[in-house]
Amino acid sequence: MIPKKYVSDFVQQYMNEFDVVQPSFFEWTVALAFDFFRHSKVDVAVIETGLGGRLDSTNIIQPQLSVITNIGWDHVNLLGDTLEKIAVEKAGIIKENIPVLIGETTIQTKNVFLKKAIENSAPIYFASNQCKVELKKQHLEYLIVDTQSKNGEVYKNLKLSLAGEYQLKNVATVLSAIELLKDSCFVIEKKM
Repeated sequence: MIPKKYVSDFVQQYMNEFDVVQPSFFEWTVALAFDFFRHSKVDVAVIETGLGGRLDSTNIIQPQLSVITNIGWDHVNLLGDTLEKIAVEKAGIIKENIPVLIGETTIQTKNVFLKKAIENSAPIYFASNQCKVELKKQHLEYLIVDTQSKNGEVYKNLKLSLAGEYQLKNVATVLSAIELLKDSCFVIEKKM
């Protein structure tokens, strides 16, 4: 947890800039988080956009990998009233030459992602093509799955603490992201 003193010191240090820029609560807390990560010398930071992507304050980073999990009808009043419009906002995190992984796609959104990736010379991957997930057992509290990645990595009897069947798509996305990061020089050990 970030120490309370770090938060108050950060606010004191940047109060004048806050008065000029007038950032939202989310924007200044993103700046605080990035500052804290830098001072803490974190090895890896997983950064999730707050809303959308294209105009999100987290979009200033240069990631190793961008991941778009799925496109839903959340926040249609801000992101758009069609899946294509929402996908355009989410696709705003696709950056030049940075690989992007699409967790779940539809006919309406796939072309939006492909177009943006081509515009940015960004290698694009779809989790459904990268990793297959098979449901073995379902309980009220958890799922047990077997997976196999395109690279041949196999996870047997992987227990998920979340029980919804939609988690199968999330597992494929996470494991695909791990494989892509491993391909780009990250050392990620398989521990079961």
